[in-house]
Parts: sequence; C-alpha cells; structure tokens
Amino acid sequence: MNLRTLAAAAAAALLATGAAPPARAEIRRIAIVVGSNQGDASHAALRFAEQDAQKLSAVLGEIGGLASSDLILLRAPRLAEVRAALDAAEGHIADWHAGHHGQAILLFYYSGHSDGLVLELGREAMPFAELRRRLGASGADVRLVIVDSCRSGALLARKGGTLGQPFDIRLADDLGSTGEAFIASSAADEVALESAEIGASFFSHHFISGLRGAADLSGDGLVTLAEAYQYAFARTLRATSDTVVGPQHPAYDYQLAGRGDLVLTELRHPSATLDLPAAFDRLLLLATAGQQVLAELGPRSAHRIAVPAGEYQLRAWRGSQTFTARLAVAQGQERRVAMEEILPARALAGAVARKGADDHAEGEPAATLSARPPAPAPRAAADPWALSAAAGLAAGASGDLGDVWLGTLRVAVERRDADFQLTGALMLGTGRAASTRENRVAAEALPMWWAEGIGPVRPGAGIGVGAGAALQKADDGTLYWSGLAWASPTLTIQTRISRHVALDATVQVPVALLRRDDRFVASVLPAFWVGASRGF
Repeated sequence: MNLRTLAAAAAAALLATGAAPPARAEIRRIAIVVGSNQGDASHAALRFAEQDAQKLSAVLGEIGGLASSDLILLRAPRLAEVRAALDAAEGHIADWHAGHHGQAILLFYYSGHSDGLVLELGREAMPFAELRRRLGASGADVRLVIVDSCRSGALLARKGGTLGQPFDIRLADDLGSTGEAFIASSAADEVALESAEIGASFFSHHFISGLRGAADLSGDGLVTLAEAYQYAFARTLRATSDTVVGPQHPAYDYQLAGRGDLVLTELRHPSATLDLPAAFDRLLLLATAGQQVLAELGPRSAHRIAVPAGEYQLRAWRGSQTFTARLAVAQGQERRVAMEEILPARALAGAVARKGADDHAEGEPAATLSARPPAPAPRAAADPWALSAAAGLAAGASGDLGDVWLGTLRVAVERRDADFQLTGALMLGTGRAASTRENRVAAEALPMWWAEGIGPVRPGAGIGVGAGAALQKADDGTLYWSGLAWASPTLTIQTRISRHVALDATVQVPVALLRRDDRFVASVLPAFWVGASRGF
C-alpha cells in the first residue's frame, strides 16, 4: 500500500492553538491515525476499530487545520506500513526543523487489539516499547499518543501512568514547549468495550464527540486536550458502569512543559454547525448517508457541534420517551434546532460488546436501557463479501433413490459485515438406485443467521431454497429428466482455526420436489458438508 496514497486519505492529530494566526505559521503538525480490526489468531475480529480511526481522522481533518500531506490514515495496515509512516513523519520533522525555528507536534492514535505489551496489526505486532522509542527519536517537540484497546493502561504502567481522574495540560504552540502525553482508553486489567448502537468503541466515540464541540464547556470555540480527555473519561465510565463486563477507566501519563492550552480542535470556522437543544437526557446525531453516528451529547455537554454540511438524523431521549428529527445544514450555516422540530418516536434497542472479546456483554448503561436506537449500518470501507469453498460427501436415502449422493462442488458468497449471511451455492451430484441412476445440478440460496460465538466456535442456522434439474437413466438406457425445487433446513458449526480461516461442518436436510415416473414426488436426502470459509 502506497504511503502517499494513505496520506491523502486524511487522518490526523491536530494540536491547534489559541494563539494568534502568525504564531501558527511556525508550527508543524503531523498525525498518524491507525485502526486495525484484526488481532492475532486468539482474538475475534473487532467491528469498529478501523471505523474509529476514520471518524477521528475526519473530525481532525475538518476542524484541525493540518495540511493534507500531514494527515496519515492507516486502516488494517501491516507493520511495515506503520513503521514507514513513522519514518516519513521523522523525515518531515527533520526537514521542518532545518528550515524553521518553530515547533513540530506529532500525534499517534491506535484503535485495535493489544495485550498490554504490543499493538496488534493482524498477525504482526508493534511492541509499545518500540513505538515510544520511535516517537522519542522522531524529533517532535510535542508528542501525543492515544491508544484505544483492551488493557491499554498496561502500556503506561512502567511510566507511572495514572488511572482516571481529570487533569490539566497547559501548553501554548507559540512557546518553546516540549514533552509527551499518553492517553489509554482502559486500565491495565480492563477490557475496552465496543457498542453496535454507536458503531464505535465507547472511549473513541466520546473523545470524538468532545472534539466536535461537546467538550467545549467554556464556550470559547476551542477544545483542549484536557477538555477532551475529561469529557471522554466521565462519559466512558458512566456508559460502561452498568454493563456485565464492568466499568472502563481511561488512564493517562503526561510530561509536558509550557504555558497555555494544548488545543486539539477549533470550532471558530467549521464547515457547518448545529446548535442542539439541551432539554434531553441524551442525543445521538447520525449522518443520513450510511447512518454513521457523528456525536453524542448529554445533559452536561456543550450543544454546539461542528459537522460537515449535509443531512442528519437526530435521536433524543428524555425519561422513557424517545424523539427524532431530520435535519439539513448547508455549507457555512450555523443552524439552531428548535424543540418543535424534534418529534416523539418509538424506542429501539442496541447492543454492547467487549472490544476484542469473543462474546457480547449482556448489560447496558442505565441511561440507555429504556430506549436506544438500532445499530448503525456497517462501516462503509470494510469489504463485506468473502469467498468460501466447501466439498464433501453426503449420504442418505429417499424413496426410489437409495444408495449414495456425492456432492462435487460448492462455492459460496457470504455477507460477513453483519449477523446475516447469504450463501449462493452450485451443487452437482449423482445418486444410484436399484433400477435408476440420477444426476442433479442445482443452485441454492442459503440465508444464515448466526448466534454469538462461544470461544472459537459459532453455530448458525438457515433454510436454503434451490432449483435445478435432474437427469435419470434407467438400466435399459432410457433417459428421463425433470425440473426440481427444494428447501433445505441447515445447521452449521463454524470453528475458527486461524484469523482468516474457519472450518465449517454443515448438516442439511433437502426436501426436493421432482418428477419421477410421470408423477411428482418428494425426495428427502440428508447431507453432511465439511469445508472452509473466512474466519469470523
């Protein structure tokens, strides 16, 4: 993957400033934003880590003021790509310092799997010690690292990282400030949680909501690192406290010198803004296209939110009541949403899962139990299709057709970005009875619904619908043919044997309707398939 192409994709870290515009010309800001859904073979794939990275890069690109060449977004990268991005950032910083007297600021964000020692990038891993060494040697005057993963607090333990609690970071871009800050989404012994309702991990979701303006409680149009962290800490803790998995405590470690505020986003010149009513317990703002959640607000949030121009759906809750509205905002518009625009709606449910766990948590935040919107559409950038193949033997008996049925080919196309899987199959076979040989060719559509996995094992069930033709040859050489149609109740057990591969064991009971001896008969032929598919 070409690093120049990745850089053009936008992703970033902006450490903007409240200083006057002339001072900004002497600051170079570079950001590397990484999202990886896949960890090692022992971990189930995450659903939203790469989407977390895309959302962060989007908000930083919109209201962060970084040059596009300094915004690097890496989704599902290999280790070599991350190292190349760090090398490129180091080169840019060296060039900057050679020709300027100002500061260089580098932000690194990671969302994905971690065991507390390494950042997992599919089958590869970057030791956190290597990341800290590379960042320390980058030449950046200020370095900010944000890690959203399970046990990410362990990455800070050796440096005296602090569990939870707000903190105050003051650092002005126009001063000779130096240092580093590390933010972790969870404590050293905690899992990080994802939510299907918001389509993100809790910490990144609230951190990004804060950057869009929810954390700007001072109302000065600037969101500082301290404001964004305090906002994300309080809301992550509250949102996860009543789950079965338990509360999640973000952590930090910082060593910064200087005065002023380390500003992450500016709301002074956004593409557009929405000023939302404060009379609700909870608000979710979703982009109409793709139903992606942009921001969440609560009773102690600022309610002026920076957004791209476009159409949005607003979902709101007050007590046990649910409300909704459809909004549109034009480029450059500052739109105040009136209470009269938000109408009552039916409450819907969502789901919460451990970030990287194989199973989903049953509990939910108390504030959202009574009414929650449905899960947003799957992330647009993920490849939702996978090709699987299976071959095996099927034996059974059916009226006049006895003996053996041999399946020789089965190719499936599967929907894999949701719990619904559509499989199309082409099946060839032959059977032998006492006086007739029968060959069949047919195509089948097989919708499957999957239960939650138990460790590496996941059960699924469905009903296939197929159609095709059967050619029969009697012992005297006479040929007969018939169209056929069937329905086949199906049970599949998938066992994950690696990150990319699962072993499928499938039992089907096809009930086929076809013509034999000038009359229609029902043929029941149980089948057993063993094959391989993409790991879940």
